[in-house]
Amino acid sequence: MASDLIIVLPCTCERKLIEKIVEWVWRKVHRTFKLLDSTELVGIKFTREQMDLLLDPTDDVRFVGIWGMGGIGKTTIARLVYESIYIHFEVSCFLANVREASEGNCLVDLQTQLLFPVLKKQITQVLNEDWGTYFIKNCLCNKKVLLILDDVNASSQLEKFAKEKDWFGKGSIIIITTRDKRLVKKHDMEISYKVEGFGDDEALELFGLNAFKKFEPEEGFLELSKCFVNYVGGLPLALKIM
Repeated sequence: MASDLIIVLPCTCERKLIEKIVEWVWRKVHRTFKLLDSTELVGIKFTREQMDLLLDPTDDVRFVGIWGMGGIGKTTIARLVYESIYIHFEVSCFLANVREASEGNCLVDLQTQLLFPVLKKQITQVLNEDWGTYFIKNCLCNKKVLLILDDVNASSQLEKFAKEKDWFGKGSIIIITTRDKRLVKKHDMEISYKVEGFGDDEALELFGLNAFKKFEPEEGFLELSKCFVNYVGGLPLALKIM
């Protein structure tokens, strides 16, 4: 009989315990996901450990600048950090090629990409960049946000997405990648990281993975591979192209 059916709901303490167990299991499983292929992870280990220290949990809103020359691996590092921690944020968004979007007058497209999880059907109200900026600072101010702004080259671009810390809720992290060190200093980013080129061993590994699909060059090609590595000077993108 339906009247004899008794449904027992877990108490508040049990629900909290279940939520903690689910979160713990998800974190363990999430760490086993293959975030990037092996050619992208060469030379990243130390960088990731350093970034993990910089991104310790806090209630503060953090602005992080990753800077260095083109092709040095800034985007790879930012994406690795993003994939590692995005699950802990209410809103997370990786906005690639900001500079290119700005040159094509397409920043509003990136703004809507960031705002869509919050505005949903109301996203049509983002009519232009000014409206996008208005909604960002008014709709995300109580949200814990992880925002990556990749390849920024002007303050005007940054200001369309993240001009002030109070635009975002407690614990938010805003990461920009840029070739311009002055941009990082101008906006007083408390965390700044310069990406350096690879050492000889790491460069040879990356070259081997791209050229021979293994960490070491084929027999008879070691000296020639070293010549290529020396020629490009440890620049990851150039090593892949070579």
